[in-house]
Amino acid sequence: MFCYEEILAANPTNYQHNLKYAEIVYSSAVANQNSLTQLEIASKYFQHALVLVDDVAKTKVANNVVRALWGLLKCCKTIRNVHG
Repeated sequence: MFCYEEILAANPTNYQHNLKYAEIVYSSAVANQNSLTQLEIASKYFQHALVLVDDVAKTKVANNVVRALWGLLKCCKTIRNVHG
């Protein structure tokens, strides 16, 4: 995770890096018995990736938008189940 934090520090506006980091944090959260703190961080990075990938000039939905939305959905469902 540390390497991706460094990549994000160097280029915070790249949605692909934000998306990949969100997936890494989500996987780590699930591996740590659904760590609520990590799930919230992953959710924030999925949301940030969606903001960065938003391009009003395009009329077609890109795969990365779907990937970020799916990741955000998984985070929200897992957070809901943790709060139970």
